Amino acid sequence: MWEEYLDQSTSLIVNKYHARRAQAKIRQQLLSLYGQYIERGMEPRLAQQMAMVDLGRPELNAQKFALPDRRQRGWLWLISLSQLLIGIGLVGLGWRTESLATLALGRILALWGFVVTAMHTANQNGLRQNLALLRLRLHRRGQVPQGLYRMILVGAISGVAAALLCSLPWNFVTTNTMHPVFVSESSSVMLSLIAAWGPWLVFRKHLVRGFRSVSLQVVAALTGTLVYTLLLVWKDGFVPPPLFNWNSEMFLLGSFVYYFALIRGLTFIVGVKQRIEPWADEELRSTI
Repeated sequence: MWEEYLDQSTSLIVNKYHARRAQAKIRQQLLSLYGQYIERGMEPRLAQQMAMVDLGRPELNAQKFALPDRRQRGWLWLISLSQLLIGIGLVGLGWRTESLATLALGRILALWGFVVTAMHTANQNGLRQNLALLRLRLHRRGQVPQGLYRMILVGAISGVAAALLCSLPWNFVTTNTMHPVFVSESSSVMLSLIAAWGPWLVFRKHLVRGFRSVSLQVVAALTGTLVYTLLLVWKDGFVPPPLFNWNSEMFLLGSFVYYFALIRGLTFIVGVKQRIEPWADEELRSTI
């Protein structure tokens, strides 16, 4: 019952998991309206048709329900392309200045940027339209997004935690330790994961609406990166020894890409576990 209507109403949602979730919620609305018409003594077939009429044309519903997800895909494509271009720029700068650190960071950013750009390009449902929707949203935005300040606060906490924790292994690992470099670097990576994910897991119940938004994830990653870089510039003791020859610009670029990738990974995990959709429940309610 209503299978064709449900398929048409979610035809523009690229993520099949989100599409199935949206269909389940739309079906709930249809069943509720159907039950109301049956109670009034209406014939079942006519009640089914009236329920669909009340929820609106499926073509319009498809555009409405796909908007949040399409804007997020536009954001992700822009960010990944920027990472690719920055990586290529750093590679060129490293060759010109003969800076091995800049060249190494540029290669990593360029490779990662190429991978995510290709992935996000293939995952679009009309890239030009998604970017146009994003531009329209930015043009019309006149209020502070919900959850912005909380995302900034948690991002700052994460940046402080990263600065305090990531250099610790190099202080207690000695040359007598078996494979000291491996132990120090692996410990730093683990502590960076704790610093990047820990605050979000602690405050996740207060960040559900903001945490699902790519634009707010960018803000959080920028906040964490700025706080982390400022602390490293302020006190050299916070700098892990492998990064001693990095300047502040390299810390900003490298830590932002790493931090944003970790937030996206955590978003995926939390989204699968808690079934977080890119839209709010009220966006799937009747438009009557």
